[in-house]
Amino acid sequence: MTVSSSIEHLAEDVTDAFAPVLLGNYAPRLLLLTTPCFDFNERFSAPGEENWGITDPTGRTTRGFRHADHKFEWTVDECVKWCKAAADEWGYDVVIDGIGRPITKDPWGRDGDGDTLRASQAAEFRRREGDDWAARRAERYAKWASRREPGKPHDLFVSHCYEAHVGAQGPAPREDIAAAVRLIIQGIGPSDVTIFEIWREDSVSTICGGWLEVLLDVLVKDEAFVLHKEGKNADDWIIELPGVELQVKNPWESPTKHDAWGESAESAESAASSETYDDEEDEYDDYYEGEYDGDNWDETEDSGWAASDSESLNKDRDESDINTLTAWQEWRPAPGWFEEAGWD
Repeated sequence: MTVSSSIEHLAEDVTDAFAPVLLGNYAPRLLLLTTPCFDFNERFSAPGEENWGITDPTGRTTRGFRHADHKFEWTVDECVKWCKAAADEWGYDVVIDGIGRPITKDPWGRDGDGDTLRASQAAEFRRREGDDWAARRAERYAKWASRREPGKPHDLFVSHCYEAHVGAQGPAPREDIAAAVRLIIQGIGPSDVTIFEIWREDSVSTICGGWLEVLLDVLVKDEAFVLHKEGKNADDWIIELPGVELQVKNPWESPTKHDAWGESAESAESAASSETYDDEEDEYDDYYEGEYDGDNWDETEDSGWAASDSESLNKDRDESDINTLTAWQEWRPAPGWFEEAGWD
């Protein structure tokens, strides 16, 4: 796997060599590319406000960039065009989406219902397999390299292997995931929340092994939850937990209703002045005590999932737990398993 998030910092001639070298020469099975979305920049200022950000340091445009070292910031259309051309040229399939959803509403109403605009654009390149594709890539790269200026060969400067999180692709049993979601809903307040609100909680995304598909699968099959699949984006779907006993922070007020952006209907000033109890926080801390120390997972009585290292993931479990974990490990969500947000 190759991960790159600095393409916007590359000079023009280096950017031209980016796809040939990475996709043609190294040809990783998977390339994840992220880069700022210029279309999103308007969200950082009021409508019509000029001189926002750093004026394009290359002088090629009059655009305002987020960083003085950025050589470009693509619009959605520009990103799609570049990624599709690179994928076609070097034998890859590409899915283009985005990351970095706003957690506060735009005061000028520029979000809209079903808004898919994200702060950064993310492209997932998956290599087309087979000897024919490999031969084509090698031939095209040889032709491209032969046209390079003499004295400019490509040399690998450094490589680094990032170890995967011990919990990656190792979801907990279904009942543990459902319990974690139930606890989060109780802590948030209302009995219906969005997938986005749940997934941004580390305790949920981690216990799902990093797979949103796992969370959706659990919610669909667990009769305690009602999933409303409204809208194109899965993270906008509503999870309802009927009959749940909510943990109200202020005993004199009803539960605060949060919207999909994480805001409550009350102002920050009134919330700060309200009297609260610490019982909920203590219970929350007890539940996650010893969950993650930065290096290792420690097995806890409540979660029943964590392991100190990848080798011991399946140790000290009864037969039902092992069978459950085996079932999860055999289940591999394919790209596009749930409806993805696209730019087209």
